[in-house]
Amino acid sequence: ELSRLYLLQVRTLLPSVHVRLAAEARGDKDKAAEAREVSRVVYLYRQGIAAFPDDVSLKSGLAWFYARQRMNLDEALTMAQEAFAEAPESWEVLDTLAEIFFVRGQPAKAKEFSERALAADPENPYLVNQANRFREAAAREDLR
Repeated sequence: ELSRLYLLQVRTLLPSVHVRLAAEARGDKDKAAEAREVSRVVYLYRQGIAAFPDDVSLKSGLAWFYARQRMNLDEALTMAQEAFAEAPESWEVLDTLAEIFFVRGQPAKAKEFSERALAADPENPYLVNQANRFREAAAREDLR
């Protein structure tokens, strides 16, 4: 059991280390290092999902990463929708879906999922900021 828990922690925490390293490489304009770190993030998440297929946080984490990197958006949406089917009340999954819809140019859908995430955890300042961000984007879209 300790081994399983250790592996789960490695699969959930280690990707965030490589996300930071990718951001540093981007800031240093080192495209090769950035690509290497992005590849490591995806690899670690995929390994985690294979080892723990019922862990929605891993699916949501990879989907979120894809959205933030503006890559593999179709796969991100599919993965987030799978996580949503398994955990429809999870604010993390709802927020991931909001981010994906926003990046895909659907601010009204982003707002919808963001509002649901905020309803799940109304005191979360991050979710308040996200909801405001998507409300503003949806309002701008409505003005067009």
